[in-house]
Amino acid sequence: MRVYDAEEAQASSNLQQIETEHREILTAVQSGDAEKARILMIAHQARTRDLRIAAMARR
Repeated sequence: MRVYDAEEAQASSNLQQIETEHREILTAVQSGDAEKARILMIAHQARTRDLRIAAMARR
């Protein structure tokens, strides 16, 4: 399977965004806030899904 978001994933601004999102999710999990972790994870998955769709559309 070809990775369609390789360029986007490697962009410095996106790497920073990914790290921020992961840290926020981890913080919510560690603090026991399941609802916040769920909301953050859904938002993270939606954003990365949209990046992949946009990358596929450009090909």
